[in-house]
Amino acid sequence: MKLKFFRIALISCLLITALFTGGAVYADSNDSEASTDLGITPDSPFYFLDKWGKGLGMFFTFGDEAKAKKALKYGEERLAEAEYMANKNRIRETEQAAEDYAGYMAMVNERVQNAGTSDNLTETVCVAAARHLAIMERIRERVQERAGDAIDNAENATMNGQLNALRALAKNKIQRAAELTSNAVENNLNRVRARTCDNVTAENGISGNCTADMELLLGYIDRLEGLEDELIAKAEELGIDVTPLLERLAQSTQNRIQVLSQVMQNAPENARNGIQNAIQNTERKYEQAMERLRVRENWTDDTTVTDNSTGNNGRNPDNKNEIAPDNGNGNKDHVNNGDEPGRNDKENNGRNGN
Repeated sequence: MKLKFFRIALISCLLITALFTGGAVYADSNDSEASTDLGITPDSPFYFLDKWGKGLGMFFTFGDEAKAKKALKYGEERLAEAEYMANKNRIRETEQAAEDYAGYMAMVNERVQNAGTSDNLTETVCVAAARHLAIMERIRERVQERAGDAIDNAENATMNGQLNALRALAKNKIQRAAELTSNAVENNLNRVRARTCDNVTAENGISGNCTADMELLLGYIDRLEGLEDELIAKAEELGIDVTPLLERLAQSTQNRIQVLSQVMQNAPENARNGIQNAIQNTERKYEQAMERLRVRENWTDDTTVTDNSTGNNGRNPDNKNEIAPDNGNGNKDHVNNGDEPGRNDKENNGRNGN
């Protein structure tokens, strides 16, 4: 009886510990300010208590906003655990943590899609997704192909979640969504470059999975660029001045072409067609952005000319304002604008009795 009571008390204490306290604090190697409380890690015999605790935590959290926040927090903890386990070369535990991460991000994605989250939280999800993908790149470097499909599934969950969050954010913050979409394109192009460089060695060239990895990322980048164009077009329909977005796009596409050209140099032969297509598409985007900027600049110039002068068509050659100054008696002198060739200022004065 005493032994049974002792076991129940021990389990209760451990469960409370899993719920309200953490274990090691794991710092992001690329960000000294970022740290995640790992809690009980997957290599602990008491890890099941941590899972129970999180299950209870989700069960007793109410409302889409609160549930999405908690799921995002738990997901980030699981992702940190996956990297921690990868660094310890614990492949099975890495897979387990990555699978749990994908599950929590699916919960977040569901609530974002159903418009159950605020704009602030939706934006947080967009930004967090970029950070998560960077962490997964580091995990990939550690485990290579040994983690099976777990990392791929986690990565897909993050990419789909990022796209859905960007679309949701665009409903009320379309300019911010377009900006974050452009950032996501650039971040993922850097991931392509990193994967290419990591798979190149002096002795054996490119690893077998490099082509598939690059095609996966290039496909995702293509989806992001499609959303980017869609958001800018939508913003223009809403009457928003998209000049800053187009200027940023023009600059960004120049950078993208440079990155893709670098990737092309180290890419395997069977991946070069896809990269060449990406370069051509990006060049088109750049040309389209520049053309739209030129059109807008000419439109602005034409508007200014219409308002302030008649240009070089024979009207008001001195670029003087078409509205004549007051003649001192409360009337305004008529200005001969070329449409009435027989009228001049003297005739006007005569008609006014001057």
